[in-house]
Amino acid sequence: MRKTLASFLFLSIVCLYNTFSQDGDLKLYSDYKNGFKGAAQAIFVGEDKPEIQEKLQKFLSVLLSEDVQQVSKITKNNMWLLTQALNEWDYQKDEYYIAIVAENRWATNGLLFIVKIKGKDDFEWKGFYISEKVLEKMNDSLEE
Repeated sequence: MRKTLASFLFLSIVCLYNTFSQDGDLKLYSDYKNGFKGAAQAIFVGEDKPEIQEKLQKFLSVLLSEDVQQVSKITKNNMWLLTQALNEWDYQKDEYYIAIVAENRWATNGLLFIVKIKGKDDFEWKGFYISEKVLEKMNDSLEE
């Protein structure tokens, strides 16, 4: 179990770290009519099961141990980007995703969201402001 958790955390950090590198997988979105634009990506984590909740709790504890700022309110642009990233998936009720929203593909900071799908076009999220420096620290701590 401990090895699985460490693997999950390591994979999550690597995905996040790679996302903020120049060759990251963030997809660009724009809605010129409403003035929305940016980059985002959503990663499927799993269905709402005790082991997934436990992994997400551990991920959160590592994330919060790095002095990451929690976000409770986001702009319309960031909500639109989060929705666009989730819409790349055929998401179902009670699934979890980790999503990243940034100003552009080459951003060195952005917002990380842990998202639980509640229903069609309905989800709840926990948001965090993250920087490349924080991701490096998290990656280093997992390698120790």
